[in-house]
Amino acid sequence: MKTLTKLALTLIAVAGLQACDPYEDENKGTPSVTNVIATDGGAAFEGTNTGTSWTVATTSGTVVFVKANPGKLLDGASIQVTPEDCTPAGGWLSVNGAGPGNWMSCYYPQSPASFEGASVVLYPGPSISATESWFNLTELAAGIFNLKGTVSDKQGHPLDIDVNVLVNDFAAAQSDTAGTEITVDFSDAGDNMTDVQLWEAPDNSGAPGNWTAVATTSPYVKTGVTVGATWWYKVSADTNGFPTTAASFETEPVSVTTEPPAP
Repeated sequence: MKTLTKLALTLIAVAGLQACDPYEDENKGTPSVTNVIATDGGAAFEGTNTGTSWTVATTSGTVVFVKANPGKLLDGASIQVTPEDCTPAGGWLSVNGAGPGNWMSCYYPQSPASFEGASVVLYPGPSISATESWFNLTELAAGIFNLKGTVSDKQGHPLDIDVNVLVNDFAAAQSDTAGTEITVDFSDAGDNMTDVQLWEAPDNSGAPGNWTAVATTSPYVKTGVTVGATWWYKVSADTNGFPTTAASFETEPVSVTTEPPAP
């Protein structure tokens, strides 16, 4: 997880974005996905890839940025139906094996850094024309979302998008004044999500030690904690069908160090 220093996004109308051409020397080669970022405008969670398939886990977020290779401009008409309407053009986007439903896809050509290309921005509706900012939208619901389809660049080359997003409203914190109790809240159910499991590990020199499965329902409360001790937590989940090749997803670990009462 990181803050949005790299994105530095100032959100403006899509129609204005469509008019921008941010690259003096456009990359006219084959397009590819170089990063996937889920964000709510503050914290950003970066994805990892296996081949052309990407996975990102987020505890909160409103949009998913699928970023193309440096200098690459995409064909906005292959992404959204009009410059003012982010409905997926031609229904190109599938969500968990079905149509796009209420999911939108916007073209975001401008990037604040020369080493980044354009983005396809995915999120549940309404279209951006109905709100001031992507980050004013409702947060993504808990679940696992397989977002898949093909758009194209300005030269007509196809760009395959295959992104898996794990959304879990996961938070851990000290929950008493004595410093002997930790409470963990997490999403124990969600769309296309099954076998949700909370894991716990003692601290081992600033990193998680051996993980132990501790709960399948939220909240989880750990009592009898030694004051000043650090414990780590993460959530894992399996898909309920999409993508069919993925076995399991998990959040980034978070740690809690308990503190004694103030004197």
